[in-house]
Amino acid sequence: MNARNPAAIRGLTMVELMIAVLVGATVVFAGSKLLTSGLQSFRKSTSTLSLTQAVGILLENLAADIRRSRGFEADQGRLRLDTTGWDGSRVVDQRVEYAVSANGQGVDRSVAGGEAHPFCRGLRITNLSFSRPLGERGILVEVEVSVPPLYKESIRCKRFYFAEAHPVNAVATGFHR
Repeated sequence: MNARNPAAIRGLTMVELMIAVLVGATVVFAGSKLLTSGLQSFRKSTSTLSLTQAVGILLENLAADIRRSRGFEADQGRLRLDTTGWDGSRVVDQRVEYAVSANGQGVDRSVAGGEAHPFCRGLRITNLSFSRPLGERGILVEVEVSVPPLYKESIRCKRFYFAEAHPVNAVATGFHR
């Protein structure tokens, strides 16, 4: 191409320009889809982690109370435990109760009929059941929790907790606390 000859300089045709715009738009679209799917994956993993942590905290508290229980009443969505606790200066007998919150969003734990402490707040409890497959030896806890707003993602746990302090389980010397 001769820079001194203006007739030798030629621009892009309309077809070439349209192809360049189409290729550019395809690259931008593919990049935005990749970014969007990455953000959705991040949000989903974050909500799964939060859900898992909330259920873990609930199960840890349930486990501690069941281990300390000397007696319990279990039915479909409610658990009442006779336990020992610490009031800051001495060991006291307590009545602890777990039940699904009135609005179905979380599990309430109350001590001796006092104010309820919520667990899994803002999460829909789709199943909370307590059963005694081994009689008074322990409690089988089943919980299923789902995440708002669509409640499509859920976690289900099924655990058996041994009631260490229950008199039936005090067979070995020194085992009963």
